Amino acid sequence: MVVNLSSFKKIIGNREAPIRSTAQPASELVAPAHRKTRAFAMWLKVALEGLTERDRILWFLVIFEFLFIITLFGAGQPMNIMQAESMASSVGSGLPYSSGREAVALSIFYNNYFLAILMDIPLAGPVMAAYMSFNSGVYVSAQAIASSSMAQVPATGIQEMIFYLSLPTFWLEYVAYALATLESIYVIVALFTRKFLSELPKFILVIISVTMILFVSAQLEAFFYMRHTQEGHEVREEMNCEYD
Repeated sequence: MVVNLSSFKKIIGNREAPIRSTAQPASELVAPAHRKTRAFAMWLKVALEGLTERDRILWFLVIFEFLFIITLFGAGQPMNIMQAESMASSVGSGLPYSSGREAVALSIFYNNYFLAILMDIPLAGPVMAAYMSFNSGVYVSAQAIASSSMAQVPATGIQEMIFYLSLPTFWLEYVAYALATLESIYVIVALFTRKFLSELPKFILVIISVTMILFVSAQLEAFFYMRHTQEGHEVREEMNCEYD
């Protein structure tokens, strides 16, 4: 039997040839998704870099309305009289009424300023602002229910909120909170677009503005609080004299 060595080598060579796979490599499958993510990041960066001062004002109004709506939602929360009285008494218990109006104003200022600083924290700021606005509404509801039970006149947190809208302290505090929350968002934008140094003067200006607004608001709130407390003491004294 004669064996053709050349044909035998061709057969062996064909058997040893590597089998080529028709499947796409994993890198080629991941590449389209990576390109889409990168394109979205570039689009977002361009959009954020295009923000103007007019956009800043519009976002301020949006945040202000959002915090107000969250507060209204909290003010509409129902609760029993015992919970309302306990919560209402805890609100004013920390105020140093006996130390005078300036001490009360400083106590209010420290509390509100601490809340504003928390709202100014990047990423966490909007979450803290929403949570604290909701809690403020709940406290308003508690005060309304507690006072209505003492006066035997039905009242709700929404009705109490209407009264708060007539006070300048409400508007001053929420302007300060909206400014702090907005700046926490713009700091993230500045870090993402690598423009933090250009945003830093505005960040400092916001901190100064929030401090001044809350200081004036605390002075006014202390004035109203001391006046209301003094009137309440006079009413109690008159009632005691009538009973005597």
